[in-house]
Amino acid sequence: MARHIQQSTCPTVMIFSDVCEGKHRPDDLERLIDSTYLYSPLVRIMQIHAVTKTKMKKCLEKVAKQEQIRSLSPNFSEEIHMMSGGDLRHAIMALQFEMGPLKGKNKRLENGSDRRSRGERG
Repeated sequence: MARHIQQSTCPTVMIFSDVCEGKHRPDDLERLIDSTYLYSPLVRIMQIHAVTKTKMKKCLEKVAKQEQIRSLSPNFSEEIHMMSGGDLRHAIMALQFEMGPLKGKNKRLENGSDRRSRGERG
């Protein structure tokens, strides 16, 4: 990791998401990256806060529209927000998982997940 930080000529994003309730402890990162590099001008640590339910719903609706999914039910949006804890990356991945190979099929998500309502497992 240290060699990559020293030798890389382009920016690299590393995501550390082993954080409990948004509280990051410096020693968690220091186990992975030597503090000499971690706190150098070459590294920037950013804390990303959870998104609100309303913002997540808007983002997921935008993704659904781009992926040609007709609509997301309020139950589905609520369930994903709770499940993801406000983590937008997690929510988008969950949406992608639920859609699977049905991209562009105008699948309508109602009452949570169509897969679960049919008894299928993900």
